[in-house]
Amino acid sequence: MASDATSRAADSRAHPRDITQLCYSGGGSGGWFFVGAVRALEQIMAAHGIDLSRHIQRAAGSSVGSMIALAHALRMSGEELEALAAEMSIACRGLQMNILDLPSKHGVISMEPIAAMVRTILRRHLGPRGEGVTMAQLHAKTGVDLRIIVHNLTLARPETMAWDTAPDVPVWRAVCMSCAIPGLLHAQPYNGYIYVDGGCSHVFPVDEIDLSHGLGFHIFGTHPIARPADIGLADFLCRLMHSQDAAQPRRTAMLPPEHRDRIISTGVPCVTSSVLSGFALPEATVASLIRAGRAAALTYFFRPQLQALTAACILFRIDWSRRPALRI
Repeated sequence: MASDATSRAADSRAHPRDITQLCYSGGGSGGWFFVGAVRALEQIMAAHGIDLSRHIQRAAGSSVGSMIALAHALRMSGEELEALAAEMSIACRGLQMNILDLPSKHGVISMEPIAAMVRTILRRHLGPRGEGVTMAQLHAKTGVDLRIIVHNLTLARPETMAWDTAPDVPVWRAVCMSCAIPGLLHAQPYNGYIYVDGGCSHVFPVDEIDLSHGLGFHIFGTHPIARPADIGLADFLCRLMHSQDAAQPRRTAMLPPEHRDRIISTGVPCVTSSVLSGFALPEATVASLIRAGRAAALTYFFRPQLQALTAACILFRIDWSRRPALRI
């Protein structure tokens, strides 16, 4: 009986060949975690003769996850994604706050540097006219079903920007909507509505993919206990946004067991407040987030082997603390 249960649990875990759909949660600057996860997933699939950039048919994301999903829609490799993240970080450095914008634009930092960067990426991958491509046009060009979650502040509800739900919305606009952290980055007006960060109402849109053929990557920011006087504006908003994550384990628990096994959820120290410095992070922090993403993806696929290794260490009293650090 126990062996049957173990077998069923093992069977519900994704095989690289089955993964054609991916979903990414919000996470701010912690999105570097996703870069590491994609690099590891790319290597794992390559070992099975699969090109990840050509294998993905649907990609969904909220907030920073929308950027990762867009990279899949543009058939970018893991190396290109990492270079893009670095380029985006450099392009956004030195963003200026203007408190006078808050009443009229619902934020204190312009989205234009991010918008310009997304348009540049689209032009680079789709040609001179690519920067204005709509959701429907992108789907027709690449065949990838890109699904970006935004929050309609006017109607107080999440919405999905995709080829079948919002065909005429420019891709760059949808990404900016999804990444507009309320109170910090300018809200995005469109067709009479105001849109902000998708993480406000749907931080992990795993319902946008079929988990029978996909994986969901969910990160949640962790915060140290701090005195009220030590919590600045950015930190306050980050803590508020991350309160959305508190309900995610409950939502995941409601999924069928075979779908719960397709979600990789990891807590990472919150670095989103770096928005005040143009999303600039120390190189050591970036490297740490990438390693964490790689480790999470590798652990998912090699968990049985790691469990067997751990059991052997316990059985034979092997002290791995005396061994050289394992490079991931």
